[in-house]
Amino acid sequence: MGIRRKFSLAFAAIIVGGLILLTIILSVITREYLDELHVDMLRREAHTIEEILPYLPQGEFRIALDSLAENLSHSLQLRVTFMDEHGEVLADSDVDFAYLDTVENHLQRPEVREAKKIGWGVSERSSATVGKSFVYLASHKLDPKTPVSYVRLAKPLEDVRRTVTDLRTLLILGGLVILIISLIIIWILSRRITSPLKEMAWTARSIAEGNYTARAKVRGRDEVAQLASALNQMAETIQSDIQQMRKLQRARTEFIGNTSHELKTPIASIKGYIETLLSGGIEDSEVNQKFLTRAQKNAERLQMLVQDLVQISRIESGEMRMSIRFFNILDLLRELYQDYLQQFEETGLSWYLDISDEVEVLKVQGDKERIKQVLTNLITNAMKYTEEGSVTLGVKPDAEQVIVYVEDTGPGIPEELRDRIFERFYRMDKDRSRAVGGTGLGLAIVKHILSAHNSGIHVESDGHSGSCFWFTLKRIRAEAES
Repeated sequence: MGIRRKFSLAFAAIIVGGLILLTIILSVITREYLDELHVDMLRREAHTIEEILPYLPQGEFRIALDSLAENLSHSLQLRVTFMDEHGEVLADSDVDFAYLDTVENHLQRPEVREAKKIGWGVSERSSATVGKSFVYLASHKLDPKTPVSYVRLAKPLEDVRRTVTDLRTLLILGGLVILIISLIIIWILSRRITSPLKEMAWTARSIAEGNYTARAKVRGRDEVAQLASALNQMAETIQSDIQQMRKLQRARTEFIGNTSHELKTPIASIKGYIETLLSGGIEDSEVNQKFLTRAQKNAERLQMLVQDLVQISRIESGEMRMSIRFFNILDLLRELYQDYLQQFEETGLSWYLDISDEVEVLKVQGDKERIKQVLTNLITNAMKYTEEGSVTLGVKPDAEQVIVYVEDTGPGIPEELRDRIFERFYRMDKDRSRAVGGTGLGLAIVKHILSAHNSGIHVESDGHSGSCFWFTLKRIRAEAES
């Protein structure tokens, strides 16, 4: 069998299957929708009728109730039944008043039992009284002004289902017309499709064999041309993905190597100190105290490194969820300023807080604890690299956002290194970073946290003296908050 015939038969099968599935789905959806619509209509009608009952004349109540049932049945095209609290039928539009005593008790009808529990109930079944299939809705309401406790409305199922049947017939007829027209069009177009398809098959085979530079010719603007273009885009995407995978593999290898190196140093140090102590150094009080102190510092560094690795891994994997809230950024800055006062006094560096004393509230949107971590990392980083001078923490608000910054008078950052400092384990001055206890992950964590806030970290420096790290947060006005 030729490809053209296969193509036509395949599309015909797809169209037929799709039409059948569409017919079934639409029939089910329409039936459910109409069922809900009818039930909702019946509930509204039942509630309206309940409001009428207390106004019926009490002297001839049963006669008035029977007349009401007949009138409502005629106007609403429904079967109307009234029952007392015990399920005895007081009036029924389909049963003559004289024969009501022969009608059995309705208290055990499914819709009545459900209505007794929750106020209203629905069921579908054939009526034993009139011999027809109905959808029933019963409403339960106790009112001392009237002996009627249950109002039950019923609509013939054939009326409910007729619309679904008509729709199904219309879909089948329309589907046959569509099928015939589609087959004619497919048969004509298949002649023009086979040649480009063969070419695309060859291109796809070449790509599968590793020739990622293979491309299909794009002729015209029809669907086949779009398919050829999509195939070419796929080839480009595959080629790009493979390059990206290789790049990621190199980055992963580099990351593992850097992590191993960073972990190896404190572990080797701890191991060396312990071996020295076990070899007899434990007996020397000066040696054991010094070596135990150094081992403790390396263990703390190792702990910090592992914590930072876990944290950055959680951020990158999306496991760490941000709790975005409104908070006063000025309160956070004042808190951080007080927290670092003693440390700056011990280092001899000046420590400034640049905020307006006239402004008490400056609300922003973000995860307060994560923003605090960002600022803690930036402040700690500035303190490490600033030997003399000052560090300033401040904000610069405008109409839409707030700029938060940490500025120092350190050695500055050359322009060619301003992007690299946010890479994991990158250090401008490796010896100094390790000497002051850095893990090389602080700025990488800052970058990832701010990225989760749809923000970014920026750095300004002349490359010789001083650096300013800053980021923005969305400002929340008082009217927006309220």
